[in-house]
Amino acid sequence: MLVDELLLGKSHGLIETISTYVFSSDIKGYVLFILIIIIFLRIASTLLSILQSKIFVSISKNITYSMRISLLEHLKSVSLKEYESMRVGAVTSKLITDVETIDAFVSSTISKLIVAILLLLFSAIILLWIHWQLAIFILLTNPLVILFTVRLARNVGRLKKEENKAIEFSNLHLLKLWSFFIKLERPIKKTTSLNKIA
Repeated sequence: MLVDELLLGKSHGLIETISTYVFSSDIKGYVLFILIIIIFLRIASTLLSILQSKIFVSISKNITYSMRISLLEHLKSVSLKEYESMRVGAVTSKLITDVETIDAFVSSTISKLIVAILLLLFSAIILLWIHWQLAIFILLTNPLVILFTVRLARNVGRLKKEENKAIEFSNLHLLKLWSFFIKLERPIKKTTSLNKIA
């Protein structure tokens, strides 16, 4: 709009509004004024983004904290027979990896979803105001994009399950390796203590 008004001479009312309500100037003054407004809006956008991240991270940390407390309370009431039937890696995977996955989902994915919905809503309102035919076309093709995104998200969910299983598997084998080293260390300590006595 600024290029249209200043360079091409097509009036949109922006320069008139600035000169009537704010100040009167030459081309450089109007460009500088619009530049200052854009920089201010960019800084405000960054600060609001930081605030949004802080809010959603604190919400997700509160949720995962309460989940961990309830999981630990539940572990107190579980019988030892249940622990024998489960692998050690499975217990640690559910206590750590699954809760971290929920934490990441709440802190980033839900906040992005809310921002995307609000952005879509206000973009649709502005598009309907500027050019209603184009807005209707975009609003009709947007569900195709959403469908593609949902299919992609399902694939990501499957990959996340496989990642959790791999972490469980590696935790199990790491604990087995650790217990093997402990078993090896005991005879070595006995041998060195017997050599010291002899």
